[in-house]
Amino acid sequence: MKKVFLTALLAAFSFGGAFSQLSVTAGGTYSKWQDDFTSYRAGFNVGALYQALSDSTPFTLTGGLQLLNRGVCLNGKKDIEGGGEYKFRVSLYSVHVPLTVGYKLRCCHNTVLVNPQVGLYADYGVYGRISEDGEISHLGGVEHYKQGKFDGKNPYSEIQKLEYQGVKNFERFDWGLHAGVQIGLSKHIYLYGGYDYGMNKVWENIYFTPKFSSFYLNLGYLFTPSVRKEPVLKEI
Repeated sequence: MKKVFLTALLAAFSFGGAFSQLSVTAGGTYSKWQDDFTSYRAGFNVGALYQALSDSTPFTLTGGLQLLNRGVCLNGKKDIEGGGEYKFRVSLYSVHVPLTVGYKLRCCHNTVLVNPQVGLYADYGVYGRISEDGEISHLGGVEHYKQGKFDGKNPYSEIQKLEYQGVKNFERFDWGLHAGVQIGLSKHIYLYGGYDYGMNKVWENIYFTPKFSSFYLNLGYLFTPSVRKEPVLKEI
């Protein structure tokens, strides 16, 4: 999968050299895992994107490099004898590489440029923080977690060192599907909304489904196009 993604990314940077744009982008992320136990956690992303467009077609190829902060939250109660509460926090920092195919359109009487996009993403974790605390009741008594059992630990390299059965470090590599839409607000400013659906488990755990589900809302700045003008775009 890694080799396929790298080949596609290189193709994006060599596609249709007649017209290309570079942009910087920053915004928020809103992520959780694909299960009913975790809840969404707010994060951020910042980076640069390269978009290529040929002379004769409105199709685009976009590749980029971003610093991404995402994670999950879990607050809950065990509905068993004696009750119990647990809290769980994950905050991850990673290098994020999106690769999408888009189709540029004009709308609203040719005044707004819209570019829906679909594609893939690859993600490599570099650092993070994980914490867990609370208590869980069992039929034979109550097991008390130590406050901050994982507190301040890097989930990519440190939590496996704890003497606790079943705990493993997080997987650094993640990949998945991406869909989004870019909306031009002016010649240089655009708004982007997108969604990632993770295909790789980032943590081996029997209680969760640790594949990411992430929403994005970004503001971007497009630099001046490298050549002439765009091809004629279809209006909707």
